[in-house]
Amino acid sequence: MEKLLFGIFLGASIHNGNIDNKNSSKRKLGTRLLFREAINIGYYINQNYTISFLANHYSNGGLGGIYNQGVSNIGFRLSYYF
Repeated sequence: MEKLLFGIFLGASIHNGNIDNKNSSKRKLGTRLLFREAINIGYYINQNYTISFLANHYSNGGLGGIYNQGVSNIGFRLSYYF
């Protein structure tokens, strides 16, 4: 179990994307300040390398503006420590 890693992240994010542009096909995020939730699950390959799965979600939580389309990302990360 000491080779596994796990992280949960809660915080805020500020962006410069669309807020409510009605003529755009891009996501309408509603506010400049967004909530960020993320999870990271991984494995220590050796003392220099880790591999992990991560998922992020950004949204205003419905607290501002009329738009809240949010953005979600998933991916894998290979890390090298020196």
